Amino acid sequence: MYLLPLIISIISSPSCSIANSISKKRPDVSPYDYGLSAAKNGVERYQVLLKTHLAAIAAGVDVDYSNIDTIKLEIPGKPSRIPLTQNNDFKGCVFIVKNTSKDVYLFEKKNPGTPIEVDKVLIDKGDFRAMDSLRYGRRILLIEDDIPWVRNRIDHEYGHQRKDVLLIENGVAKNKVVMPYNNEYSKPKCSYIRLDQESLIIKNVTIKRSPDCSYLTHIAMIVGCDDVRVSNVNVYTPASKLANDRGILIRGCTNVTFKDIRIEGSYSQTTRSGYGVSLDNVWNFKAIRMYGKAIWGIFGNNNINKAIIEDSQINRFDIHCYGRDISFRNVDFFDLYNQYSSVYGTILFDRCSFTDFVPVQNGGSYYSYVAHDLVFNNCVFNVTPKKNYIISVSHLNKTSNMRQELAEKRLPNVRIKNMIVNMRDGADDLILFRCTSSGKKISNIGYLSDITIDGLAVNSDGDKPVKGVTLINITMETNSAVACQMKNVVVNQPHKGIVTKGVINDAILRTNMPIKGGKVIMTNVYNLKQQ
Repeated sequence: MYLLPLIISIISSPSCSIANSISKKRPDVSPYDYGLSAAKNGVERYQVLLKTHLAAIAAGVDVDYSNIDTIKLEIPGKPSRIPLTQNNDFKGCVFIVKNTSKDVYLFEKKNPGTPIEVDKVLIDKGDFRAMDSLRYGRRILLIEDDIPWVRNRIDHEYGHQRKDVLLIENGVAKNKVVMPYNNEYSKPKCSYIRLDQESLIIKNVTIKRSPDCSYLTHIAMIVGCDDVRVSNVNVYTPASKLANDRGILIRGCTNVTFKDIRIEGSYSQTTRSGYGVSLDNVWNFKAIRMYGKAIWGIFGNNNINKAIIEDSQINRFDIHCYGRDISFRNVDFFDLYNQYSSVYGTILFDRCSFTDFVPVQNGGSYYSYVAHDLVFNNCVFNVTPKKNYIISVSHLNKTSNMRQELAEKRLPNVRIKNMIVNMRDGADDLILFRCTSSGKKISNIGYLSDITIDGLAVNSDGDKPVKGVTLINITMETNSAVACQMKNVVVNQPHKGIVTKGVINDAILRTNMPIKGGKVIMTNVYNLKQQ
């Protein structure tokens, strides 16, 4: 009986009260709590959402979208971005957005960085245990080179600043920068972000931009986050005269995953850019089961260190400038092209298809051609007369870049394993490298030293035979002779079900580059003759 006062004392102690408050999480807030039912128009509904999300963040809770089917929004004259909480489950809500006021991002999650000076040696090593601000816990380190990577992009009024992002745990980086900073021609500027929060989740939402918009409503801006998970998100944009869309913008983030995403359309034109997704300075991006189509192309990215796209259908994935290691697995590409410059490591296409599509547009207006490898495994290339080449190269005859890393112009090694090429719409020629540079000869090309093709079936378009297979369409001098071998190749095998009339002559193999040993090594090659 003497224990009763002690028990009562423990229950009423401050520490026990804290434990109870922790165990009983505050309830999430709902737009209904802030007047959604009473809102009379789209602007008022927008203000309700803004108030709801601000209240949720202040209380440390999330927003409950239960029992909300559709919300029609109109952007007000002086809009604010609606802040995202950590767990944003919209529970199938459909937003119909009208904007005749001002360009704006609808949603935002932004973790600001704190400036910090970091030695170049530490950046390259990825070991920051000697720095008090970075030695404990989890941090994101944002790095930007003050010295331009590309000073002036050809035919544009801007260049490119390279950026890197490192994820640090207890002072040690989980990844490496794309290229070193410890040299005399780099000047890194850094900031860091404390990662005290859990995964950022955005899921189960559909956003429809209304046809009568006269200003851009970008979907979301996400900055300075780790473990970003976006799933079951649909975005629909009708035909419009608007352009310069950024769609979902993700910047300075690590470990970003998209699952079950569908984006149809963007604010873009055939001559004016705009994207459904814009990635800038991201490490370890992954997209699974994504469909994306836009006039200008669905992805427009910069500074990407490691990306994987799987089981998807998209009409463009760019790294305009600066990146490393990109993989595509079971991806259907259509209509446009993939554009890359200053991408190091390996670009891998595994079990992919390309229809009226250029797999790789290399270098281009950034005139930054770097060492990397292109690998195609078990792919299908549906060729049209205007897109009958695998790799496009331009501006090789322009002045070399001032950066030491980019002084030599380098083209990739290429490995093709079991590719099927289907000629369509009268196409009759297959080109590996198509160079659009002016002049008939390109010299001093580095890195390219190996072209290996093991398994290639080139199917003719009905009765129209394939005339040629060309390694490069102009004369090119490489710094070293290229080892080239082709085996298990059949050219002019007609499409299934097509009966070819008459005798098929051999297609001509043109190299137009110095080949090691003087000739391509050919084993089990049929209907293809070296020129």
